Amino acid sequence: MRTTPVATLAAMAAAAVAPVVMAGADGGLVTALAGMGGGVGGNYLTSWLYATVQRMGGGRDLTEAVLRDVIADELSAAVQREDDRSLALRADVAQMLEGLDAVHIVLEDAADDCRQALVTVLSRVDQLPGQLQTVAAQLEGSLQRLRAEWTQESRQTRRILHRLVEQSDAQLALLRDATAPPPVQYVTCRAPYPGLAGFHDGDSGLFFGRDDLIATLRTRLLVSCTCVVTGESGSGKSSLLRAGLSKGLATSPYDAQRRWQLLYWAAGDTPVEDLADRLADALALPHRRVAEAIGTGRLASLLADRPFDQRLVIVADQFERLFTRCTAEDRARIVAALLWRRAPDHPMVVIVSVRADFLAYCVADPLLAGALEDQQLVVGPMRTPDVRAAVELPARAVGGDIERALVDQIITDAVRWPRSLPLMAHALREVWKRRSDGTMRFDDYRAIGGMAGAISSTADAVLEALRDDERVLARRLITGCVDIDPDRATHTSRPIPLGHLTSLGSPEDVHAVMEQLRSAAVISLTAHHVELTHEALITAWPTLARWVTEDEASIKARSRLRRAAREWDGRGRHAELLYGPIGMAEVETLLREGSSQLAPVEEAFAEESRAALARAAGQREAAEAQNRVARTVQRALLPATLPTIHGVSLAVTYAPGSMHSEVGGDWYELIATSPDELLLVVGDVAGSGLAAIPLMAQLRIATRAYAVDNPPPDELLHHLNRYLTRFPEDRDATAFAASLSVGSGRLRWSSAAHLDAFVWNPAEPDRTVALAGAKGPALGGDVTGRYPLHVHDLTAGTRLLIFTGDQALDLGEPHCPTSVGVLDRFTAGSSSGTDLMATVESVMHTFSYEEDRCVVALELER
Repeated sequence: MRTTPVATLAAMAAAAVAPVVMAGADGGLVTALAGMGGGVGGNYLTSWLYATVQRMGGGRDLTEAVLRDVIADELSAAVQREDDRSLALRADVAQMLEGLDAVHIVLEDAADDCRQALVTVLSRVDQLPGQLQTVAAQLEGSLQRLRAEWTQESRQTRRILHRLVEQSDAQLALLRDATAPPPVQYVTCRAPYPGLAGFHDGDSGLFFGRDDLIATLRTRLLVSCTCVVTGESGSGKSSLLRAGLSKGLATSPYDAQRRWQLLYWAAGDTPVEDLADRLADALALPHRRVAEAIGTGRLASLLADRPFDQRLVIVADQFERLFTRCTAEDRARIVAALLWRRAPDHPMVVIVSVRADFLAYCVADPLLAGALEDQQLVVGPMRTPDVRAAVELPARAVGGDIERALVDQIITDAVRWPRSLPLMAHALREVWKRRSDGTMRFDDYRAIGGMAGAISSTADAVLEALRDDERVLARRLITGCVDIDPDRATHTSRPIPLGHLTSLGSPEDVHAVMEQLRSAAVISLTAHHVELTHEALITAWPTLARWVTEDEASIKARSRLRRAAREWDGRGRHAELLYGPIGMAEVETLLREGSSQLAPVEEAFAEESRAALARAAGQREAAEAQNRVARTVQRALLPATLPTIHGVSLAVTYAPGSMHSEVGGDWYELIATSPDELLLVVGDVAGSGLAAIPLMAQLRIATRAYAVDNPPPDELLHHLNRYLTRFPEDRDATAFAASLSVGSGRLRWSSAAHLDAFVWNPAEPDRTVALAGAKGPALGGDVTGRYPLHVHDLTAGTRLLIFTGDQALDLGEPHCPTSVGVLDRFTAGSSSGTDLMATVESVMHTFSYEEDRCVVALELER
């Protein structure tokens, strides 16, 4: 922001009013301002101060020193505008300084070292225009009056006065030659336009068109320790935070080298390690100590002894990479390390730059959301005057010239494509290369295809000059620098470690192609990485856009692999985080295509996944062999035929489950104990697979043995219970036993904790009811268990339904979905006269296929 003579008055006014504002910060601010110095401040100044302080939250969370700096900075900008309000503010400031003993307020705490500097300033003040003569007299008189009063002063006051003196010195230097134009500082080392790479912190002399944002950003650094800069891709965020920020701090009235230390960082594949490296260098501390502080959330402890006037500014650029390239754990550590709440005068300041399309994901994090709410700075499209400055002034700064027609055309194109700053910078750089007699011409701009075609003409020309095999290598290299988030479908640039390029070809070929692409500004190279010069290439270069569309599947597969490998490594390399068959199929395809070499952690992840799949395949083969044996044994154990008794129809079906070797412990037995009597036993053994088969076989054999004496159902269950309790191992089963006398229709039954049996009666065709009665304990659990005997008389046409299944389900409960399905189908089939076997098969389909189950039904013939 350009300094003017009245900025000195603004600084002294801020020093005078800051104590008044602080006194009214907790309430009565309006009264305090209105009554300031007996009302000598004037209405315009009072209104302006009130509005300014309210924007800063009423001043409650600011120290007096920070508040003074902010008021001075913003008042200086306000009084430089050439409008009626600015003139009124100037008059009010002069009136206030004359009416108050303002100079006394500023200087009463000055220390000896500051006093001498002020005397030096005063020696030159008498040369100023008459507008400042009153201020000069005040300064000289106050010095004489205060010499006897100066004693040892506070360190904070000395810092404030140092800044005031430095600002006054700058004002006086300008006033000595106020009418002469500033000298042009020529930069002749390189082109004044950065191209796709954007401006860097050393380019502040070539950065124009963002004065308002620079001033706002500088003010934010004074009132807060956190600022989130956001805007669409291509809006110029990175250039603002590099060249613009360094320019703003360098032109501040305060000593930039002594007060601000800038640290630039962008997240990579190992963000915690990368940030620790940068901080260790900046703070001159061991890397291990810094990494531990970041990981444990104790970064504040590293800055506890840092002086207030040596502020560290961490610029976290391209923060969206934390969502596309980092694990959730690393992202949480970084956010906690950088965005913890601090006082406004804390020595660490953090500026986060994030693309606007990632703001929704930032809001989901409480710390990021708080920063967005409190200190968000939006980088929007440039206004026409700003575009003109960004186009014209860099060339002028290095002694060049630019045609008016070219400037007008670029402004028109920039309005048409508001996110085109990288394209504009690239086009200007190409025109600069083609200039003759120092002038950039419209014809050259048109020859390269304008803003939209400059990238294509440059990059495609390089590709056409390559051999066929080199073009293939170039495509694999360039698309490898593109990342597509599989979840959000967002495109970002991705740095590739140079060591991961060996799979693309010989070192000589890779180096030759990279040099050609670098010369065309397609890629940028560092000592360790290669990446796209700017993300704008992904959509602005048609060739690359086509490649990304064609290779989208493999690019997403690479992204998924990187994310999965990092999560696996970061969470202790647990086996459950490894890839399954689908994921490994993607990896094998990537390796066959040779599109990129795997990073060490990705290679380890793929090897472990491959080994785990091989082990699982072996286990499946062994399990299938076991299944075949178990199915064969179970078929042999279940009854091969059903008994035939006149006057009763029988239907039975059994189905293995899809879990536990597809073999369970469900069994049934139907025995004709006499020509007129039938014994039915249905049971379910705890467990499944081969382990359940011996117990199932023993129960069937024991049932047949006990059935020889034709005991009633309750005694049969009692014998089976005692039989199981003889075994030392813990084994149990449920069972339902029933004896039917066909001639009388009398059914005697007893249950060992088994599911209910159901009866459908043709006299009530619309419902099926459960057999009511108490049940005994499961078999094998309690040797003293008792099994109540119940009697139910069946009439002609009555149907009985018994089944096994999930013992956790109470199939008699009307609200149970499975129960409703069983009873509805049994009722519907019975009332419609459907064949008994067909009804049983319909009921079978209502059960879960995860567990084995059997259904037994009988019908007393009419």
